[in-house]
Amino acid sequence: MKLIIEGVDYYWEDYHPELFGTYAVGGSKTIDINYIPSIKKAEKLFKRHVCHKEAESFHLTRFTVTDNDGKNVYAYYDGYSIYRFNEMSVDECNKLISQADEVSRLHGQGSYESGWDNFSTARSLHAQADKLKNMIALAKTALAFNYSINCVVI
Repeated sequence: MKLIIEGVDYYWEDYHPELFGTYAVGGSKTIDINYIPSIKKAEKLFKRHVCHKEAESFHLTRFTVTDNDGKNVYAYYDGYSIYRFNEMSVDECNKLISQADEVSRLHGQGSYESGWDNFSTARSLHAQADKLKNMIALAKTALAFNYSINCVVI
């Protein structure tokens, strides 16, 4: 399995007196793993492998656990909640999978907004599309898992 971790490092503006406070720099890395980590473990891995030593602080924004080909999602963290494939009901999975067309609609709307220089709205729409895409992949894995062990989660 592979862990894709993403986050932000925060730096003080010591060398730029015209700016006040901190600035943020995003980073990501893919790491080979053999288990699905907790949020705390993913934060430790982000700090060890991605976070810059000179950063004042960091924030883990997202992680995704995939198979080695990057196809199946086994867990997904969106910055607020962690979702695991073995904790989703069949109804939740089917509801998510039925929203597959919404991913391309959100990406299209984001592209349209960026054409009008509404970059924060565009980023938000693309982030919603990415989250939905990961949740749909997670739902497909959950359904395959539930059917492979011949049980239905209610």
